Amino acid sequence: MTEDEALVAYTRLTELGEGEFKIYQIVVDPQYQGKCHGKEIINRVIEFAKPSDAKQIELNAQVSASDIYAKFGFQELGEASSCN
Repeated sequence: MTEDEALVAYTRLTELGEGEFKIYQIVVDPQYQGKCHGKEIINRVIEFAKPSDAKQIELNAQVSASDIYAKFGFQELGEASSCN
């Protein structure tokens, strides 16, 4: 997503299988946070997946952002594992 020709936010959507998608890396430049760019990206991703009969869209998110994603119908399923 751009504003005044500057990249201010991005994400990546991958189709995992028939009707299943995953959102990776929703990122908004700190200078542009609080201006609804993240919400707009999520709306665009959901609209993009609809014609493919999306049954499931998943994402990994920081716990601090879970309230934002809940507003779009995402549900917390558990913690992601990491390798150290």
